[in-house]
Amino acid sequence: MVKGGYLPTEKTDTRVAIPLLPIAASILDKYKDHPYCLHNNRALPISSNQKMNEYLVEIAALSGVNKTLGNKIAKRTFGTTETLLNGVTIESVSKMLGHNY
Repeated sequence: MVKGGYLPTEKTDTRVAIPLLPIAASILDKYKDHPYCLHNNRALPISSNQKMNEYLVEIAALSGVNKTLGNKIAKRTFGTTETLLNGVTIESVSKMLGHNY
């Protein structure tokens, strides 16, 4: 699992450490032994980005968020709110997001 470990980025295959907030670590821990995750080598039991986006749209509707949520917004939020505002350097954020210079 990602907690405390390294993960290769899809885009550049660079190995990066991704810090996790406690809530994210608990969510990953909840699904670590889920059959779908074990069989498909996934951290969460979601089959595709399209399915994830469908779930995010549903969550937005249920919570009254009047914005189209999706993977791109989640990535940008991670890159700003969850990393930069928690003291992670811009260089580290860039590597975690798979940017290559």
